[in-house]
Amino acid sequence: WLKFAGFYCSCSLSVCMVTPTSSDKPAVKTDFPRVRLHIYDIHWSATALNAVAKSLGFGVYHVGVEVSGEEWSFYHRTIPGSGVMANIPRRHPYHCFRETVELGTSRWSGDKVAEIISDLQRQWPGQTYEMVDRNCISFCDELSKRLGVSSSPDWVKRLPQAMSQFMATHACSAGVRLSHPPACLPSLAHADCEEDLGEWISVRVPGVA
Repeated sequence: WLKFAGFYCSCSLSVCMVTPTSSDKPAVKTDFPRVRLHIYDIHWSATALNAVAKSLGFGVYHVGVEVSGEEWSFYHRTIPGSGVMANIPRRHPYHCFRETVELGTSRWSGDKVAEIISDLQRQWPGQTYEMVDRNCISFCDELSKRLGVSSSPDWVKRLPQAMSQFMATHACSAGVRLSHPPACLPSLAHADCEEDLGEWISVRVPGVA
C-alpha cells in the first residue's frame, strides 16, 4: 500500500483499486526525526555481484531516504511531473533490500521537513533524471544535506562517480546522455505505467491539500 497523488492504492499490473485517504498532509511531529538511508540491490540479479563488489568498495544500488515514516527517492519519467516519490520504508517491489545506514537526526521537524521535500519535488522533475549524474543517489545526498545529516557512504556512490568521470572524458563529445534506467527496471514513462506502479509510488506534494 503506497500513497499515490493523495490516495492509497493497491494494484496489480493491470488493475488499480483506489481509496481516498483522510488527508494529503503528512502527520506533523514535534520531535526531530531520525534519518535513514535504505540501500537496495538494483535488481535481484545484481545481489551476488554486489555482495562481492561491496567488499571492494563499490556496487550497483538504488537508495531512498527515510524521514518521518516515509522513504523518498528520485525516478525517471518521460512525462511532465516530479520524479521525487515516496514508498513504504524498506519495501520496494523491484529493488532488493540490502541494508540500512543511519544518517543522523534531522535538524528540522514537522512542516519544515514537508516544505523541504515539496521544494525538491519542484526542483527534480522526472524528465531530468540521468543515470550517472542526476539519479536516486544524488537526490538522496541533496535531501540529506538539506536535513542536516550525513550523505550516502562512499561505496554506494563510487560506481556512478567513476562512470561520470568516464563520460566526461569519453562521451561528452559524442553527445551521449544516459537518461534512461536499464530495461530490466521500471520507468515512469507514461500514464499507464504510473497506474501500474501506483502500488508503490507517491507523486503527492507533502503538506499541500
